[in-house]
Amino acid sequence: MQNPIPLGAPIWADTTTPDLASDLEFYKTLFGWNSIDYGEEFGHYTECALGSGGDGSRSVAGAVPGPAEAPATWTVAFNVEDCVNAASAAEKLGAAIVDTPVRVGDGLVFAGLKDPDGAYFGLYEPLDESTGFKAYGEPGAVAWFEYAFDGAPGEVMQFYSELLNWDLDERPDRSLSLRTREGGWEFGGCHAAEGPELDLDPQWLVCFGAESVERTAASAVELGGTAMSVQDAAPAVIAAPSGARFGLVRS
Repeated sequence: MQNPIPLGAPIWADTTTPDLASDLEFYKTLFGWNSIDYGEEFGHYTECALGSGGDGSRSVAGAVPGPAEAPATWTVAFNVEDCVNAASAAEKLGAAIVDTPVRVGDGLVFAGLKDPDGAYFGLYEPLDESTGFKAYGEPGAVAWFEYAFDGAPGEVMQFYSELLNWDLDERPDRSLSLRTREGGWEFGGCHAAEGPELDLDPQWLVCFGAESVERTAASAVELGGTAMSVQDAAPAVIAAPSGARFGLVRS
């Protein structure tokens, strides 16, 4: 059965962290999530959801323990029809395959890659309609994806446009809005890096919805996070206690 999330669109996001227990407590308190640990067989991959648990839960993101020496990160995976073919096409377009396509249980096939400029992302082939986001664009759920690049946004996004069939719409400030051709879903943006972003490697910023960006950012700080940037015109950038960067946008 076809997954309802359009092809080429973000279908999942997760964080890799050297301190899974502490990070989960941070996010669960901040966003009101519950969580399910899939156990040792799946490397203690943990699914996070909105709701009180059980049948009322709606999946929003995942978390997985990582090596102590590796930095904590958030990453995004995009919906593809055939993960093996998509990974091969990405490689021909200049990407590097980091994690070769692998079937994960009965739900999906996943591959991890770095785009031609070095940003990590995933390709995700859902095997049924039950996988992927079950809540989106609301408080506590993923709501936007932003890419900052030290150069012309149109150049770096051309790779994704060819691979994932996106439309790139230029805004007056020369940033881009990103939209799937299937379904016309605007899900993110790309802008030329500025200020502290110039010191960072290219990367996708996973942004969560908030009723009030300012209040949620303040709560994140009270819980041990760091507010790196809080602006009206752009996603607020927060670092979890582990250092993983994520964004906040008004729902």
